[in-house]
Amino acid sequence: MNPINQEVSNFTGQVAVVSGASRNPSIGRSAAFQLGLKGASVVINAREAAPLERTEADMREAGIEVVSIPGSIGDDGISERVADAAISNFGSLDLLVNTVGGSLTRTSATTLKRSDLLATLELNTWGPLALIQAALNVGLEDGGGSVVNISSGTVNKTTPTMAAYAAAKSALNALTRTLARELAPRGVRVN
Repeated sequence: MNPINQEVSNFTGQVAVVSGASRNPSIGRSAAFQLGLKGASVVINAREAAPLERTEADMREAGIEVVSIPGSIGDDGISERVADAAISNFGSLDLLVNTVGGSLTRTSATTLKRSDLLATLELNTWGPLALIQAALNVGLEDGGGSVVNISSGTVNKTTPTMAAYAAAKSALNALTRTLARELAPRGVRVN
C-alpha cells in the first residue's frame, strides 16, 4: 500500500456519523464498520431500533467505539439528536456519511400519487439535508469536515416504476453539488 492510501485509510481520532447503518448487508453498515475499524469513533443511525442495536453490538464486539441513535433523520429532532450524540459522546464531528434512502413505491410516473412522491423525497432528499444542517450546527466545519451523500445509478437511466426514487436521488445529487459550492469556502468537502 502506498503512503497516500495509508493516510486516507487512517481515521484515528476522528468522529463519523453514518445514517442508514442498520441493514445487513448495506452500504451504511459497511461504511460504519470500515470507518470504525480504521480508527474512527462512530455514531450510527437508522429508522428501526432493533437492527440498529444489532449493528451497534456487532461493532462493539469488533472493538469499535460506537453509539446508536434510532429514528428517521427527516423527522423533527432526530438529526439534531444524531449530531449532538457525536459531540456529547466523542467531542467532535468530522465526517458525515448519508446512506439513508430507498424506494417507497414502485409505480408508473403516470399514476404516481403526490403523497408517495413527497414521502420518497422526504426520505432520500430532506433527511440527508436535515442531517447536514444539524452537523453544521454542532461544528462539522470546525477545522474542516467531510460529507458523503450516497446516491443511486437510477438517476442515470430510465427505470419503469422508479420515477419517485429517481427524482428524489436526482434532487440529492443537485443538492450535493450545490452544498459543495456553498460549503467549500467554509472548509467542508461535500461529495
